[in-house]
Amino acid sequence: MKKKIQSELVDNTKYLIFSLLLSIYVFLPQSLIVHSFKQVISVFISIGILFLISKVNKIIFSLMALVILFINSILVHMSIHWGTASISSRLQAAFLSPNYEIFEYLSTYLNIYDVMIVIYTLIGTYLIYYLIRNLYHSYKMLRTISIVFLLLIVISLNALSLTRAIIPYKYINDVAKANEWKNLIDKRAEYLKKQKKHIIDTQNILYKKIVIIMGESANKNHMQAYGYSVHNTPYLSKLLQQDNSFKFDVIAPTNQTRYSVPIDLTDATVAHFYDFITSQSIISDFNDYGYKTYWLSNQYMSGRNDSYIASIAHEASYSQTANFVYEDGGGAESKKDGVLLDYLDALHFKKNTKELYVFHLLGSHFQYPKRYPKEHALFPNPKNVIEEYDNTIYYTDYILHEIYNRFKDTEALFIYVSDHGEVVSLEKSGHGFFPAFKSEYEIPLIIHSTINNERLLKLKNENKENVFNMESFNHIVKFLSGIDSNMTKISHSPNVFALEPINITDYKRLNKYEK
Repeated sequence: MKKKIQSELVDNTKYLIFSLLLSIYVFLPQSLIVHSFKQVISVFISIGILFLISKVNKIIFSLMALVILFINSILVHMSIHWGTASISSRLQAAFLSPNYEIFEYLSTYLNIYDVMIVIYTLIGTYLIYYLIRNLYHSYKMLRTISIVFLLLIVISLNALSLTRAIIPYKYINDVAKANEWKNLIDKRAEYLKKQKKHIIDTQNILYKKIVIIMGESANKNHMQAYGYSVHNTPYLSKLLQQDNSFKFDVIAPTNQTRYSVPIDLTDATVAHFYDFITSQSIISDFNDYGYKTYWLSNQYMSGRNDSYIASIAHEASYSQTANFVYEDGGGAESKKDGVLLDYLDALHFKKNTKELYVFHLLGSHFQYPKRYPKEHALFPNPKNVIEEYDNTIYYTDYILHEIYNRFKDTEALFIYVSDHGEVVSLEKSGHGFFPAFKSEYEIPLIIHSTINNERLLKLKNENKENVFNMESFNHIVKFLSGIDSNMTKISHSPNVFALEPINITDYKRLNKYEK
């Protein structure tokens, strides 16, 4: 037996060396993103597992090497641009993103490092092809020994509860985790279906119209209304000079739209996001008070089961979401937020009818030049990404003005808040980083009432020394409208999370992005 093994080693020397080096090559990108001793051990074990598989079956080894090479290249890309995080959160972001957003992402965040990653992946792909076509491997004693070692490793990892930490298996777990949202939406749909519809006494309601404008990626530090040096919010700045108009010091609960909007509009919180599944949104709350409710969105065409946000949108009496069209062979172009004015005008609302409107803007989402028409640009020929971003804020200010004009002669509560903030600099821009930056949570909350409302002043006084966390945004709306008189539900918690609910941190401990 010893002689047989030695003979196979001699016969397969080239294959053994090449497959070992190839296994190392496939996992080499992981060395750029490991941050703990446990992760280092995981990489070594993963290399060993892949190497042993090469002695079992060349085709299986090649397929696994190709898949892992591809995924590791994606992880390096994410690490370079967005920091380290579990692949499941990134996969979920991709699953929940419309095609236009993926196209825009690729055209915005690819650079020379990504070219190097692609070249590295292509070289690895060729090496795998070379192994399949040119290297000999006899499947005898070495295969038997490799199978035994693989079984021992798997059994040991299971006994130590480390299987999911080892890279080949971890990917399977990450993909499964990224798909969990589908089951959660189904569960929420079942919960909402069981809720009894009933009209509650409305004598304490203060308004005929509740108007909520949910912005996108608005950083309050880039708004004139919050002290920014560029005059990009002429309307909001003027509105804040009127009676019953206030700006608030608040933070977003997360740095991702898919989580922040559900938290803002339901009883879900940073610490208990999954309460969203068994919580109706503020839309259903106002349905219960006899309001006709509207969801008007310029985000993306969605069905009831497309996302957490779509689940909320379908609670409304009327829901309309802008389409996105593909032009010139597959390029995606989003509509500007002005389309929401057309949707609103087509409704022909009546002054004395109780109505709740939720407008979901595309606001300042990348790519910034696509978010505003040239005729509404503060900087007609922006010189850099900062001026492009400031143009988006300027156009949002125009949209807010136009929406307000349609409600100013009614008893209306007018609220503008953003889902999350944005990093805005010449070197880096965007949101969804991990670790996160403070500017991803620093958002505007501006409220105006067309009638006197003492509760608005109480809320402002409460905010003077205590920053509000928008995990309690729905309670703020209910308090101001008269549905709820309890201010104790308004959150001052500094806790936020980045990317997904497991990454809870203290906002005060986050760094500013300064370069």
